[in-house]
Amino acid sequence: MDASGAYTITEPGIDSAIYLYSGTFEPANPAANCYAASNINPISLSVSLTAGTVYTLVVIEDSFAQDGMAYNLTISGPGNVSLPVNDCPDPLPGGSTVRSVPLGAPAYYAADLATRVNFDLPAGTWWVTQTSGDFTQVWIGCQANRIWIPTTAVGG
Repeated sequence: MDASGAYTITEPGIDSAIYLYSGTFEPANPAANCYAASNINPISLSVSLTAGTVYTLVVIEDSFAQDGMAYNLTISGPGNVSLPVNDCPDPLPGGSTVRSVPLGAPAYYAADLATRVNFDLPAGTWWVTQTSGDFTQVWIGCQANRIWIPTTAVGG
């Protein structure tokens, strides 16, 4: 955003949760850099944001069903909110595609069962960057912190 001040993030759904990170989102350590969060639906989260600071907003389906959801975010405040355009420190490789993970999937640090992460990837659509054996690499948060999930968990 181009002006510091009080901003409101809204999401009118019934099963969503939002997490706002100051800086990057680290999937292997989801509590790191967490600045604010809410799962009280419909969500209306008020936060004080600083101009020039990079924030990452993560939306998840916060239900046991994990059957996929659409969401609609609105961010309002005293300034203009901008999304980075080609500012990713580690841009998506050519040939990356958006794929569905219908029921979530166990996450791994590498394409190796011995590197299990302590969370499952929420159901939703994700950028897929490559496949190695029985694993598919998933892009998270426009950064080098990518995770691997079993290829069998990836839908159409």
